[in-house]
Amino acid sequence: MPKNANGKMNRFLIYLALIVTIPGCEYLKGTGAGLEDETAVARVGDKYLYKNELSGLISGRTTSKDSASIVERYVDTWIRKQLLLKSAEENMDLNEEEILKKIQDYRYQLIVYEYEKEYIQKHLDTAISEAQIQKYYEENVDNFQLKQNIVKGLFLKIPNEAPKIEDLKSWFNSNKPQDVEKITSYAYSFGDSYLLDDSVWLDFDEFLYNTPFNDEITNPIQVLKKGKFLQTSDSLFNYYIKINDYKIIDEASPLEFVRDQVKNILLNRRIVSLKKTQENEIYDKALNSNEYEVYK
Repeated sequence: MPKNANGKMNRFLIYLALIVTIPGCEYLKGTGAGLEDETAVARVGDKYLYKNELSGLISGRTTSKDSASIVERYVDTWIRKQLLLKSAEENMDLNEEEILKKIQDYRYQLIVYEYEKEYIQKHLDTAISEAQIQKYYEENVDNFQLKQNIVKGLFLKIPNEAPKIEDLKSWFNSNKPQDVEKITSYAYSFGDSYLLDDSVWLDFDEFLYNTPFNDEITNPIQVLKKGKFLQTSDSLFNYYIKINDYKIIDEASPLEFVRDQVKNILLNRRIVSLKKTQENEIYDKALNSNEYEVYK
């Protein structure tokens, strides 16, 4: 057996022993007590990792082999972090006061974040009506200018040997609902890939992606303004696009295209308002109970 394999096997046996030596793996469940909890698993300098700190790593359904592997990875990670910290402390001119201030700031941010999150979960009304969405959109429509060309339409990719090619072309050039149904049925039977929901706004680049159109169309705006039916082919497939409607860059986005964005904006505004409400409630309560003073 190679030397490094022996080393890995030895480490595995050691970590396996850490698990099986205590009946029921009590120390991993955080129920160990007394000297057992003070048994060291690893050391870096004057820092020790104890068995009781491994509590919760292993579930009751984990096999002994998997348990040993989990413990080994955890201990290895702990050692690496401690070595990095030790090296930093030995090789840097640390400003302890500044570090302490940053720790305090981080503690404040972490505690307040968790407190605000709990408050928001309890009080946030996530129901946003269509009327609220419509109202915000209309009042801020200038903020929703398009950054890309978008279209409503149909896309179909079929093998070159597919039947009824001429019929398909006539269906794509038709505005009759029954012909759209024929395209849908044809796509399910012979299509290699397709987009058939012509009620949804999509980025025009999605229609062109991974097709010869992507290289052939150098002026998308001109193409959109010129025609409603596009066709091309390569050595294996024919590609068809039917444009029912379009909007170009710098025009106002249709509400359907930005509905989720508007909803998220309204939710975020409620969250900001809730945070301010929570802050004011705490401040008013402290003011009424004389919990703070300002000395002049």
